[in-house]
This record gives sequence, C-alpha cells and structure tokens, in this order.
Amino acid sequence: MGALHEVPGKFGEWNEQAIGAFLPGFRESDRLLKGTTAIDTTQLRPAWLTNDPQIDYELTGADEPFKGTAVSRASVADFVVRLIKNPDQYHRTSVGIDQPGTEGDKPAWM
Repeated sequence: MGALHEVPGKFGEWNEQAIGAFLPGFRESDRLLKGTTAIDTTQLRPAWLTNDPQIDYELTGADEPFKGTAVSRASVADFVVRLIKNPDQYHRTSVGIDQPGTEGDKPAWM
C-alpha cells in the first residue's frame, strides 16, 4: 500500500512517514513490472496487517484511492488462494486489499 501514491488524506501522509524508506523500492518494482510482458504478475498492495482470524476484505484497483487502514493476514491468504485458483482474474493488475470499515487517520491499533 502506498506504492502507487494511492493512499489519500491523513492516513496517506502517516503511511508515507511510517514506511517511506521502503516505498521507493516498491515504486521501482511497479515501474519495472509494467514495462515487461515477460512476467505474468498480480501485485498485491495490502493495508497494515493484523492477526485477526476474520476473513473480510474489499479490493481496490490501481487507479482507485485506497480505502481502509488494516486487513487480516487471513483475508490476504484467502485472496491469494482464490487468485491461485483463478490466475486470470487479476492478470497484470495491482490490487489493493483492506478490511471494510477500517478507514481512519492510522490503523486503529496504533
């Protein structure tokens, strides 16, 4: 999350400060992947991860503002399993994943 400058508002500002050192690498990876047809990929841009066992998530496209602040690892795993079963569904896309209702200035657990 944040690799595409897609996180709006105060949470976007907080996220940039929290993981700013890592974002240049994520952004360069995105640029390189977009420039090749030799690799079939789906990029995942998860919100801040939690250990909550609940599976509840929503997706955003690369051209949409990111919505929530957190998502469970169980939700990300569920999406990855679905993606493995149907790899063409999000072929050559970048997918944001968050838990609905977690919008805010920073993750609730912070």
